[in-house]
Amino acid sequence: MKERHLYNNSELNPPNNYEAIGYEIVYDSSGNANTTSTIDLEIGAGEPNDAYSLAKAWKENDITQGLPYKVIVSNEMGKEFTIFEGFINLWSAKVNEANKLIEAQAQETRGLSWLAENGDGVNFEFLYSQGFITDDDFVDVPYVINRVGRNSETFLTLLSGFVITMELRKLIIYELPAISSRVAGVTTTIPAIVELIGFIVYLTLLFLSLIAIVLELFDLIINPTKYHKGMKVLNHLNAICNYFGFTLSSSILQSDVWRKAVILPEKYTIYQSPARRFLGRIKTTEGTENGYYRGTVGEFLEAIRTMFYAKINIIDNVLYIEKDDFRIGTPAFKIPDLGGEYQTYTYNIDDFYSSFILEFVNDSDDRNTILNFKGTSVQVNTKPSAIFDQRNNLARRLDRVTIPFALGKRKAKLNFVEKVANTFLKVVQEIVNGIIALLNGLIIAINSLRSALKSIVKALRFIGLNVNYNPQPIPPIPKVQFNIIENRKNYLVMENDFVYTPKILLLNDDGKLAPENDTHLNAKYLYENFHYLRNFVDGNNQWLTYDLPPIQIGYEEMAALRLTNYAENAQGQEVEILNMKLSPALQVLEGQYRVRQTYANNLSVEIIEPE
Repeated sequence: MKERHLYNNSELNPPNNYEAIGYEIVYDSSGNANTTSTIDLEIGAGEPNDAYSLAKAWKENDITQGLPYKVIVSNEMGKEFTIFEGFINLWSAKVNEANKLIEAQAQETRGLSWLAENGDGVNFEFLYSQGFITDDDFVDVPYVINRVGRNSETFLTLLSGFVITMELRKLIIYELPAISSRVAGVTTTIPAIVELIGFIVYLTLLFLSLIAIVLELFDLIINPTKYHKGMKVLNHLNAICNYFGFTLSSSILQSDVWRKAVILPEKYTIYQSPARRFLGRIKTTEGTENGYYRGTVGEFLEAIRTMFYAKINIIDNVLYIEKDDFRIGTPAFKIPDLGGEYQTYTYNIDDFYSSFILEFVNDSDDRNTILNFKGTSVQVNTKPSAIFDQRNNLARRLDRVTIPFALGKRKAKLNFVEKVANTFLKVVQEIVNGIIALLNGLIIAINSLRSALKSIVKALRFIGLNVNYNPQPIPPIPKVQFNIIENRKNYLVMENDFVYTPKILLLNDDGKLAPENDTHLNAKYLYENFHYLRNFVDGNNQWLTYDLPPIQIGYEEMAALRLTNYAENAQGQEVEILNMKLSPALQVLEGQYRVRQTYANNLSVEIIEPE
């Protein structure tokens, strides 16, 4: 057996106490390496490769950075295995310069606890300031405010529409035919054409002015579509990976559905200017608005883990975010037959809850999350098929899991005022498009007359009369579509412009909420597709836990344990390592493991989804 100790990729002498050290890994019920204990190292001087001098120089150069440390071993065949990869914390070290000895702790850079510990010191504002998040990572989240205007304003809008209609009627019925008849006259054609052109210009300006007035009046009773900046969950994770030097692997969040997930963070300020896209009713913004999550990296990862009951781990610089039953590779090793002495087991009673509630945050500042409550919460009751004496019932306890986001709710239908306004706009659209059709007919006639006059001018030039006349054709007026009310459907709906609780939503590229926002982004779906694995019936989450006495383990198996905490017992069953203490130099492993075994067959499940 050969050992190689790499300090910042330089192979130097091993720690003085290497043969005596061991480290412990504790996994949670989802297989997350939640706790990786530190290793106490004694780094001393040695010949010819002096680890003490390198560590001392590293400490004096930049004590805030851990010294990279890796242990590689090889078997009799010369095959190498990495059994430890992390860093040495020299900032908390004890240094004895007289004896050339540094006592320091080493920690492996893997596991949820390591990532949470380091992530809690970094927030997304910092990542934005350092360029790991840019403005290109933000997405526009259109939203509408579901508020009905006052009846007086509704009446004023309808009255203005009536006045507009009557004015247009007078111009079209009385003024336009009179001008058209003069155009058809022999002696009055050219003056009438000039008059008609002026009339068309006047009528066009009047149309635009009156339409703008109507739309401004609509703004008084129907808030225009506006937007806030948000940021995709996937972009948050990519920024985290870029900062820590990881690669993301997640069959959940990189899927077609969940890559649409967007976080809309808290918004306490409205960035708004009077400018708008005409007839589009999209408010523009001025100033700076950021769309990243208002919290730390650790808090964000914990929120994602909670939402999907996810297994999070770091293996060979890959950040995995997967379902609880996700496996990497094959079982790490096979536990030998331990005999009857080690066949004592316990049940996983601490994992049982008779009632489990999965819920999103209920945003009390946005009544849409209350009025459209379905999807916000689900309760799963697991109970025995028969209870003979409730006083002796052991199937109890409540587990409540809260996802720290509020649901983004869809603008599913128009309210009464919007329906009235939409009907009115459709009528106005028909009138305006009818007028446009008449005007386009006149434009065609004028363009035909222009062509005739152009032919006459050409003939005059042929006989030597140079007439300076080259008019350009008048382009037709396009038809209008007043879909500003109908287009509000399927946008995010809010009660006001402010966001006090961060929201999560599934957003299509056009800014509308995706269909999956209703079918996938709800508590019941998340239970049935992710959290069911924690249930004793739906997920068969029943285990027997055994002690694992000290056993010999090979280097290949030791390296495999860095990838997975699954193994096999002597009977060929898959077992899950709960915690382990590993002594690399002695090749000894001990700890606890559990085997899936159904032992409660009298349980049934009831799923309740509040409306």
